[in-house]
Amino acid sequence: MKKKLKLSLLFVLLLVVAIGCKKNNEVNNVSSSVKEERIEVTMYLWDKNMTKELTTWLEAKFPQYDINFIIGFNNMDYYKDLASRKGEVPDIITCRRFSLNDASQLSDMLIDFSSSDIAGTFYPSYIEYNREYDGAIRWLPMCAVVDGYVANLDLFEKYSIDIPTDYNSFLDAMNQFEALGIRGFATDFSFDYTCLEILQGSSISLLTSLDGALWRRAYESGNIEEAKKIEGTIWPQVFVQCGEFIRDIKARPEDNLHIFQYFTKNFKDGKIAVIRATAHDSSVMNELYGMNTVMLPYYGETENDNWILTYPMFQVAVSNKVKENPEKEKAVMNILDAMFSREGQMKAASGICFLSYNKTVDIDPIDEMRYIMPEIERNHLYMRLASTDMFSISKNVVQKMVNGEISDEKAYEEFSSLLSSGDSLTSHEVVFTQNASYPLNFTENGNEAASAVLNTIRSAAESDIAISYSSLVSTPIFEGDYTSQEISWIQTFNNFIYSGIYSGQEIWEIMDWLITVKEDGSNPIRHKNSMPVTSGMEYEVKDNGDGSYTLLALTINGEELDREKDYSLIFFGLDPYITSYEYCNSPMPEWLEEKRDGESLGWKTNKDYLLKGISENGSILPPTLYLTVTK
Repeated sequence: MKKKLKLSLLFVLLLVVAIGCKKNNEVNNVSSSVKEERIEVTMYLWDKNMTKELTTWLEAKFPQYDINFIIGFNNMDYYKDLASRKGEVPDIITCRRFSLNDASQLSDMLIDFSSSDIAGTFYPSYIEYNREYDGAIRWLPMCAVVDGYVANLDLFEKYSIDIPTDYNSFLDAMNQFEALGIRGFATDFSFDYTCLEILQGSSISLLTSLDGALWRRAYESGNIEEAKKIEGTIWPQVFVQCGEFIRDIKARPEDNLHIFQYFTKNFKDGKIAVIRATAHDSSVMNELYGMNTVMLPYYGETENDNWILTYPMFQVAVSNKVKENPEKEKAVMNILDAMFSREGQMKAASGICFLSYNKTVDIDPIDEMRYIMPEIERNHLYMRLASTDMFSISKNVVQKMVNGEISDEKAYEEFSSLLSSGDSLTSHEVVFTQNASYPLNFTENGNEAASAVLNTIRSAAESDIAISYSSLVSTPIFEGDYTSQEISWIQTFNNFIYSGIYSGQEIWEIMDWLITVKEDGSNPIRHKNSMPVTSGMEYEVKDNGDGSYTLLALTINGEELDREKDYSLIFFGLDPYITSYEYCNSPMPEWLEEKRDGESLGWKTNKDYLLKGISENGSILPPTLYLTVTK
């Protein structure tokens, strides 16, 4: 009996163990399955600057999501081209040069936030700028960059000149400086954004009037007929005020030729009292040069008519495709909530001085803003109208006004004609037709689109090996026709190419610099999309499991790279995005810095070689498997 009992107990024990093992295996399988089924979110960045703090912060905050960051272009036409080729837009898109007018073709592909909680966090006056004609709000503005006048306070105090409070006192101060042989105000009309901001900044009271708001709403919605009806009540006066401003500040034709740094140098040297710049520029000049500068507003007839011109750090929109997967939609909304929190906006700004468009986010103005606090407290923050047409047309017309070529009236007539025509200066002529497509997504064998592009560049350069250590591509390679503009959008940057003869050992050291985490913890691989791309050579890395990697092997056609042999090498990338503290903090080896000096191919860039390669091969070459990632 005891023996039977013992056998029964043993059977039960074995059964429990078996069931336990089965459950553990099931749990492990579920855990593995969950890991494999992480929610994937693709986010396109308007600029590499978003990788300084925001992207790494989002990854750390949401380890349960696989966020794929792509560096795109700061241009609505870029997204419209993506949409026309793919029939959809990325999950999250960002853009700085933005207007509803430019973005209207994407409206049907984007989520409407008008009744969402996140839209309710914005001050109504600012979110209204993004409300479409049907009431929808599909774009959300991130952070307010503060633009206006930056004054050298030391000069005002030195010559006992009062800080202006309205337009007349501003002119009086400028004239006093002119009498002393100091330019009162000067700015860089050579740039389209300066022309746009002076045109609008000098006339904000008109543009924020009822007629101004109605015109903007009609223009932004694409209702050209309605916009034309209202245009004549606003824009002739805008050009009169802008013309008066240009004459009052004694603008010179050469101001159309000089860049921003020319004016900041003269400003620093005390030769100019006031320039157009941002609050961040003001803060940086104080910190770097020990200056005493402050922001001043765009002045109106009275103190109550003064305004600050602002523009979002970038605008954010979400593809309505994410609604097809409730879990993905939840993930995207969690990411947006984080981005528009106080901490998220601080990460997005990454040290840039800003104000917030959100009433739920409290940002203390920097000391340099103390003279524009009345405008901040009155919410006199005008959001610039920044359509693609508005940039180019403003530059065209305002530069002619600065040159004295046209009157205020003629300037308006030319502005109106160009705005109505909608003519684009971009050529739509087909350069080549691509017969194969390659995806942009990163896999354990690399990125097919990036590989195809680098193979094409290497063929044009006729080199043994090519290495790209910057973000190489910003779009998939599509089948179909490509214009010159669309070719420009394939690659993220126009990087200078360096070419030389390097030993296998030197190439190993270059790749080790670009991949392996350093002893101090600095990691040159911020995101998987920043993994180097190679052509003519394959490499293997170990995934350390913590977001860092270690170089294991370099091969050519499967054979180990000969470290004693010399190879012709081209490589390119923007050094600061690897070397600077703000990004990866991975300084270039001294020997490479010295050797590379003088090896630049001059004005030729990766785009030049891509065009050459396409011309020689008739299309973009196929990709190769250049990467192996091991755990």
